[in-house]
Amino acid sequence: MRNKDLKSLLGVFLLLPLFLLFSNGDDMVRRALSTGRPVIKTFYQKLDNEEEGAPLDDPILSLWREEWARIGFEPKIITLEDAKRHPYYEIMKGVVEKAFPGDEPAHIYNRYCFYRYLAMAATGGGWHSDYDAMPAYFPLEKAHALPNEGKFTSFEQFIPSLISASAEEWTFIALLMMDQLSKTKEEWPSDMFMLKDLTEIEGQTDIIVNLQKEENGKVMQPNAIMKEDGVFDCSKFLDTLVLHFSHSSMDDLFQSGLLPISGLEEEDIQDSFFRAAVTKKLMQKFRSECKWPMLIAEREKQKLTEKK
Repeated sequence: MRNKDLKSLLGVFLLLPLFLLFSNGDDMVRRALSTGRPVIKTFYQKLDNEEEGAPLDDPILSLWREEWARIGFEPKIITLEDAKRHPYYEIMKGVVEKAFPGDEPAHIYNRYCFYRYLAMAATGGGWHSDYDAMPAYFPLEKAHALPNEGKFTSFEQFIPSLISASAEEWTFIALLMMDQLSKTKEEWPSDMFMLKDLTEIEGQTDIIVNLQKEENGKVMQPNAIMKEDGVFDCSKFLDTLVLHFSHSSMDDLFQSGLLPISGLEEEDIQDSFFRAAVTKKLMQKFRSECKWPMLIAEREKQKLTEKK
């Protein structure tokens, strides 16, 4: 099914050899093998400067690197320059600029969201998380080999906060999304809604989506797992790989008065500095309240019991 769909969609573009994706000196995979640490990537590009890469001093990016390195990953930031190395970049550029024209920040941002799929393919594929997605309990042994034999796997339904896929699969989904942009009825055709569309088209593709979200999901948002007294409900973390500190979840915590830093205004939680500070406090709170090592041990004990 996947190969048939891919040939139909690519048409003459199949004449472009896919080995070009891996012939541009990318060494992320080689470095990961040499260090023994699995690689996690995130895409970041400044909205006001296409030529400038990811700023090393950006607070939320710095926290993202710190949190993933803490548990043994090799965090890597990919940018628009990586996407431009992909042989289908110019094709995608024409498609997404038609859907999101002009220089409005929201339109530029949404174009970048599509480009990250090509950037992931051009850098060898693998794991990608949003830069506001931090690891909860993510066993390294689960990260060395991609799940589902490298097929495109989204862990928060159609929200692309944590995805794993081979380079070929990142390209495959990028092409399907470009095709869907011309067919969708969504008023705001973001990459998230294109993924949603694709999961609802029977027979179109077998994208693997983890639908378990509300409790013990692979990706959880903090507002869904914090009790009214502001304490984390640790029972909901048993299978959680990642905590996703999305804009909407942070806003919900603010409205509920549950942010760990007092005196913030509503607009502050969208600022990178304050958002990083709040996220860091919440991660510290998670590790403290849920007794991180004990939680891991309890999870392993539960698995052994279930096997018996």
